Amino acid sequence: MYVLYHPFVMNAMLICDKIMNFSPDIINLIRSVHGISLSEIAILCNMNSKGTVGNYEAGIIKPSVEAFETLANVFAVSFDFIRGRTLMP
Repeated sequence: MYVLYHPFVMNAMLICDKIMNFSPDIINLIRSVHGISLSEIAILCNMNSKGTVGNYEAGIIKPSVEAFETLANVFAVSFDFIRGRTLMP
């Protein structure tokens, strides 16, 4: 049996290892890609304030399951992606 160690596969495995648990960077990345502010996310997700989203991004608090679902729906990504369980949005 032959095992192929392609650089892309190895990099994907390393990245996957790092984000299999929730990482605040995921929310920041999605927000940056869409080019919207903390205030705009708060409005779109019906959150109390931009401070809540800022706390998620800073890793101060972890979003609830409901908040993860709302963020995933608003940004049209999978629940598993926003939770850090998969690399596929």
